[in-house]
Amino acid sequence: MARPGTAAATLLVASIAAAGATLGCGGKLFSDSSDDQSVVDADVPPPPPDAGPVVTKVEPNQGPSSGGTKVQVSGFNFATDGGTSITFANVPALSVTCTSDRECATVSPPAGYIQRPQFADVQATVGKQTSKPNANDQFTFAAGPDCRATPFCAHFADPELALSCPGGPVTFYDQNGADIATADAGSTWQAPMTCGILLACYGTPGNGSCAPYSLDPDPAGLQCGTFHFCKDCVKAGGYCLGDSNPMCCNGGTCTAQLPACPSQ
Repeated sequence: MARPGTAAATLLVASIAAAGATLGCGGKLFSDSSDDQSVVDADVPPPPPDAGPVVTKVEPNQGPSSGGTKVQVSGFNFATDGGTSITFANVPALSVTCTSDRECATVSPPAGYIQRPQFADVQATVGKQTSKPNANDQFTFAAGPDCRATPFCAHFADPELALSCPGGPVTFYDQNGADIATADAGSTWQAPMTCGILLACYGTPGNGSCAPYSLDPDPAGLQCGTFHFCKDCVKAGGYCLGDSNPMCCNGGTCTAQLPACPSQ
């Protein structure tokens, strides 16, 4: 089920976003598409030029949360001299090329690591005028795998995290972007719990949709990993007392707490 990984695309750690968060200052993400918004009818007559830009269609209207999707934006009153900017929930598109006052080719920005789909308004700005949000301008960023993550104790080994994910195959990456394992839909893969995060992805962090899962055993309250605990105790010059709940003693001081992950 698991396989040794290969080097993965460079991780866009700075783009990590919690599900439901905004993509940028003032940008709105919708958890569903039921918001009461004005609808722009693509068949209505063109608005006058001084009315500002209007977005009537985005195609395709969905893509991976890593961004990079080529999106054709249709509407009215775009500028062809490079004066049109396009945003996805107020985050600038990676590129914008307007071939006419009604068509612009754009590339979607990254939306971060998310466990739920995110809906963003695609808006055009020409000069000081920005198109109003409407039901026809929404773009959906696909979510990463919504895995069932269960921490458990594996005898005297380190605590582990069992992940069972829908869809598939799901590829797992560490926080440095290294491909470490792949699991088929519905199968369970076990990851050693250390410090940091594990990414479960449809695709790759650079070209796909990923969701983050914590590998920190401390919040899970797991009282296990005694073998590792004692090994570190001895390495530090101490000695272990006890079996299932050992204490590490050094210089007359004993502690029974497993070492916690360092502050990030």
